[in-house]
Amino acid sequence: MLRTKLFREQRLFAGQFITIFLMVFIAALAFAGVHSYMDGMEDSGYRYYEANNLEDLWITGENFTKDDLAAVKAADNVKDAERVLAFQCTWIRPEGNVTIETNFIETNEISKMHVFDGEAFAPGEAGMWLDYYLAKKLGVSVGDEIPLSYGGYTITEKVRGLVGTPDHVYSVKDSTVIFTDHTEFGFAYLSIDEFPMEYIYDQILESDEFKSILNQSGLIRAGWALASLTGQSASDFLAGMGVDAASLPENMDLDKALSLVDGIKEGSAS
Repeated sequence: MLRTKLFREQRLFAGQFITIFLMVFIAALAFAGVHSYMDGMEDSGYRYYEANNLEDLWITGENFTKDDLAAVKAADNVKDAERVLAFQCTWIRPEGNVTIETNFIETNEISKMHVFDGEAFAPGEAGMWLDYYLAKKLGVSVGDEIPLSYGGYTITEKVRGLVGTPDHVYSVKDSTVIFTDHTEFGFAYLSIDEFPMEYIYDQILESDEFKSILNQSGLIRAGWALASLTGQSASDFLAGMGVDAASLPENMDLDKALSLVDGIKEGSAS
């Protein structure tokens, strides 16, 4: 009797049974597919971040010295640290200007570059390592030269490699942008040795600390002549003269700076 009723119900409600079965099957299939896709992305991202050593913490500020870097490295639970000079430059193009987040680095052991095309980064080497996705959108290839403008200065560098970095998987121009437009914004890495020293000298000459000793250049020159014979650095010497050492480059050429001071006093430089 039960078997008879079972087959009768299946025969009468076969359409409903098949409909409900298909709905459950499709829902389970969609859930499993989306879940596996997300799990795959999470696993791939984790392995990429681990392989390229994504940083755990950023410390932002101005004029981080080598002593500051050493202090950070000496902190508990810090495995490594690097200094980065970063600001936004403009690549002026007839088709439309592009904002480039430009990073001047000393080493690349943290947030290592993944090279899609070209050469790997080497400290001290000339050239630019450019955002792969920006280059792909704009048709830039390894060997092309790109001029970057900032504060009245232009840095023209040859593209040595097209790269991605784990800390730029998601990066935007500013807080008003949600999704990156790879035709208007990208990033680039250069060695700190490529940073224009003329910009640093101009900043020093415009500083209040340097202006306060402008009229003492003769005394400074005489003192520096003696101090340099003892092996004292220019930064230490000027710090002893009352100049804020944090405003000075670590490899400052004081002789060149003094010649610039003479030019200012003579009216041949500004």
